[in-house]
Amino acid sequence: MTNDTEDSGSVVRPLNEAWWTRDDIEEFPPDDVPILAPYEKTRPGFELVVAKTLKDVRDMDCFPVSEDGNQQICLWNIWEQKKDPAEADEDKQKINEMQRSLDQLCDDDRYVRLQISCLQRCFWTFPGNVDMILDGIASGRVNLDAGISCEPPWTTIRALLDHRRHRGKTVQKDVSGCFHHLQGRDPITDPRQKLIFAYIKVLTWWGAEGDMNYLKREMAESADLAETVYRYLGLPTRLKRLYVQKLCWTLGFWAFPSQSAHESRWKGHSEITEVFNVAIRQELGDEEDTIGKLIDRNNDNGSCHHSFFRHIDHIIAHIGAGRPVTLPGAGEERKRIHEAVTNYIHVLGSWLAGRTPEEAISIWPPCEETVRHVYDVLDNPTPPKRWLVACLWKKLQENQAHHGRGALDEQPDRFALPPDALKVLQA
Repeated sequence: MTNDTEDSGSVVRPLNEAWWTRDDIEEFPPDDVPILAPYEKTRPGFELVVAKTLKDVRDMDCFPVSEDGNQQICLWNIWEQKKDPAEADEDKQKINEMQRSLDQLCDDDRYVRLQISCLQRCFWTFPGNVDMILDGIASGRVNLDAGISCEPPWTTIRALLDHRRHRGKTVQKDVSGCFHHLQGRDPITDPRQKLIFAYIKVLTWWGAEGDMNYLKREMAESADLAETVYRYLGLPTRLKRLYVQKLCWTLGFWAFPSQSAHESRWKGHSEITEVFNVAIRQELGDEEDTIGKLIDRNNDNGSCHHSFFRHIDHIIAHIGAGRPVTLPGAGEERKRIHEAVTNYIHVLGSWLAGRTPEEAISIWPPCEETVRHVYDVLDNPTPPKRWLVACLWKKLQENQAHHGRGALDEQPDRFALPPDALKVLQA
């Protein structure tokens, strides 16, 4: 498209209008508008996206814009703008050298690299989102089913790529004010959404002193959840009801697709939340509102967090007991994440080092299932694959390392790679 405007019905809009903030949310920039800047303008460890294409997108203004209209993103740390994190890290320097040796990269490889840079271990699908990235590495085509994280720029770019590849599917505005493409998933029937709805219905039924037997008949698939919630909460009191209503309000804020602008929705949410807070403080008197803080904290974490529903269970149990309590299975989710991180880091490192599956298993036996899967997906190494796998290996090493990573921290020598594991393969 060469002209400066596009015709949308009876309205003619400039192409450089902020397409992401339009009222007609199914409009996207033309397919021939580039997302990534020419690769020769980039340097290892960084990516350039075309600022005009993503003009005025929320959360994208954190990335600096150069004179030629490109936004620079540090792939080693998307929030780093002043220095190159590779300067003080030998592994990153080696991986950057792997990138230099590739000369040119296709857009899909660059998108996978951006995906890796935004990967979060806290995402509900972890480690399934790691497998999605591995699929993109192996196939040479970025897998857009991978949620990866709520971090820009991937959430922004993914929506646009989804629209270009899968036209006609629903585009939905999420609570953050961004456009979130749902890959054909209905936000009402998505398993995660349905579970939030189930919690809201059970909590509301309890607050109205509804008969649990009728509730279980109405929600047969959530009968166990109903029994658990009723058992945790016990008999209703004014304070319990206030906490449950605040919790339901918070869950609804995250679960329900929004037709309102981000700012107005947050304002309305904050105002109603404060009404609950005032009533709760009146009930508590001088006592600290520890349960209310737990509800707010889970809200801040967002519903993508892998422990989101576990946190809800804790909050409900706290409301019922009137104080913090420990639930059975405490720490199991953290243990699962530690084990998954350990297995993937070891297996990816072993693949880079050229170890056989048997050699990798002999070093760390718990990785057997993961090693069979990863080696089967990645198959034979190629320079682009090795570079992307090395980026993923390094990202997982650093991802939320401040929480501890189990055996990786306890037995670092066992998982150390040979010096040439990150070497550049000769063509």
